[in-house]
Amino acid sequence: MMSFLEIVAIVIVLAAAVTGFALIRGENRWNRLLGYNIVSGKVAILIVVWAAITNNYFYLDIAIVYVLLSFIGVTALSDYLVDTGRKVDLPLEPEAVAHAAQKRNATQFSATQLGATQLEVVADELAD
Repeated sequence: MMSFLEIVAIVIVLAAAVTGFALIRGENRWNRLLGYNIVSGKVAILIVVWAAITNNYFYLDIAIVYVLLSFIGVTALSDYLVDTGRKVDLPLEPEAVAHAAQKRNATQFSATQLGATQLEVVADELAD
């Protein structure tokens, strides 16, 4: 018969597998980063449960180091994505700008008629 901690470990593995879907099939880089953060948290919890199952509490040190490295990695990646997000992810084709203008209930205009600040507003709406 399985112990309570073994059942908890199986549930955590299943939850991490379901959450892995967000990691693999995320709509944008932020969703994938969030999926990675959640999966790494579940892996850390799984390491702690494994330490309790095996009565080898050295794994707790490994879990702490894993969580710290995961936090540093997620923070660094999010900082990188903030710096490069406007340059890479924003589709500024004239059709996309016109669609965003219609979304804002504005009059029709082209990308050449937009000023820099208006273009940033439209780009922010496209990112959402």
